[in-house]
Amino acid sequence: MSPRTSTYSREELNDRVFVSVLARGPDATLAEIGEDVGLTGARVGQLFGSKENLMVAMAHYYGAQSRARLEAAMALDARPLERLVEGLSAIAAGYVNREQFPNTVRLLHWIEGDRAYAALIEEYQQVHDGFIRACLREAVKAGELKRGMIDELVEGVIAMANGAYFTHILRHDQRLDRSLRARLETLLRPYRITRIQR
Repeated sequence: MSPRTSTYSREELNDRVFVSVLARGPDATLAEIGEDVGLTGARVGQLFGSKENLMVAMAHYYGAQSRARLEAAMALDARPLERLVEGLSAIAAGYVNREQFPNTVRLLHWIEGDRAYAALIEEYQQVHDGFIRACLREAVKAGELKRGMIDELVEGVIAMANGAYFTHILRHDQRLDRSLRARLETLLRPYRITRIQR
């Protein structure tokens, strides 16, 4: 192993490898990835078993990070609608930037047949949607929103958040939390009793 990588933990080394793949794209060779992290291509292959295993491990790694951010958002000490904004912002904090986005899409196509990853995404989506639904229901109980139409609002918030994420990735024209707060205010205006705190 190169002296540059001898002090890295396996987790740190994985992170450096995954950053290289995001920068170069899934078509990068093991030798090119190894060059970025101070290893030979053969050593990278030994660490992950194969390039396909590397891509799957990378997808699971970032999926687990997203789940951890979501669980942290669920524990935030804030009023329900503010927790929703802060939570959605925290969830997206680790999202890729504009330069990495095309390679991320290509990575997802690469591993789309992996059943374990598909199950991970399905579980994450259920928790993600449950977080939004819980925040909206608590907002009703707290007197921030009028009663009724929670299910419709959940779908609206999911669509709104996805739009804000992609706009932020592609344009970087404003802070994500500011964009989410403005969009959420517009979406919830017909149902709102109190404004989202700033």
